[in-house]
Amino acid sequence: MLAIEGVSAGYGRLEILHKVSLDVGPGEIVGIIGPNGAGKSTLLKTIFGYLPPFEGMIRFGGETLAGLSPDRVMRRGIGYVAQAGGVFAHMSVHENLVLGGYSLGTRRAIMTAIERVYALFPLFVKRAGQRAGSLSGGEQRALAVARTLIVSPKLIILDEPSAALAPRFIDEIYGTLVALNRSGIALLIVEQNVRRILDVAQRVVVLDMGRNAFAGASAELRQFDRIRRLYLGEDAS
Repeated sequence: MLAIEGVSAGYGRLEILHKVSLDVGPGEIVGIIGPNGAGKSTLLKTIFGYLPPFEGMIRFGGETLAGLSPDRVMRRGIGYVAQAGGVFAHMSVHENLVLGGYSLGTRRAIMTAIERVYALFPLFVKRAGQRAGSLSGGEQRALAVARTLIVSPKLIILDEPSAALAPRFIDEIYGTLVALNRSGIALLIVEQNVRRILDVAQRVVVLDMGRNAFAGASAELRQFDRIRRLYLGEDAS
């Protein structure tokens, strides 16, 4: 579904990613982990069109994404949930959802899509008129995911969905993500909560200093002593 080969990218002349490669298959969950500054968020921004790649190939469904603007990437079937959710705090829940459907063109198409999303997130039916900024952190993150679903993406990329959330809200958001994945939506997730992503992802990519350090099955990753020490806090012995 998503294929990234030898991608280098960054800001201005500063190269952050150095020939990074990964892929996401249909209906798959792939996690991206790595230390701060490894280039994880830069990679997501490059995939979604916020940053142009310096070199390399980005394809989705066999078609190139490199050089496309974010709105055109979204129309190809990719949703993006930024770090910390990215809801419009001073707007209502319903208004946030309406904004998520602007690319659908007609009001009727937007309202039909919103009704479908309300069926998936019944909590927001009762809170449609509530200001998004007054929701809990976990609810705001869920709203950001719900808004992404308005355009029926085949793949959603998420930047640290559990960041700054209390444990029960982390459970809720990951419950939502797993349910969406079971419905057929593929997920590419950057996550600092390594134990959580290893529990749900079929495969994991480790970035270090902007380069691929590991790519393989989650179960395989747990066997690497260095990974266990750095990310899981486990003694290799």
